[in-house]
Amino acid sequence: MSDVKIGDDKFELTKGETIVMPSGIAHSLDAVEKFKMLLIVGM
Repeated sequence: MSDVKIGDDKFELTKGETIVMPSGIAHSLDAVEKFKMLLIVGM
């Protein structure tokens, strides 16, 4: 599980879930448990 903050919004993500991090908005991630993440950057 990980805690994700995008702007002022907070999310708890678990296995199999996805989230979109829009460009230009501050974001952070805190790994509550050991996990793997796939980051795809579109240009």
